[in-house]
Amino acid sequence: MISVDEDLCVGCAMCVPYCPEDAISCYGQAHINENCIDCLACLEYCPVEALKETVLEN
Repeated sequence: MISVDEDLCVGCAMCVPYCPEDAISCYGQAHINENCIDCLACLEYCPVEALKETVLEN
């Protein structure tokens, strides 16, 4: 699962065009929607490392 660290996100939208599922919107800050397939493509394009892969614990 991909999450956005709201303390780090600067709303630059650099990640948006790299999401193959159109799962990121950015209006002041990035938001991940239900279309996300956890492909991780967006992670390398965030210049402030605000996008994180998180692991859900059972």
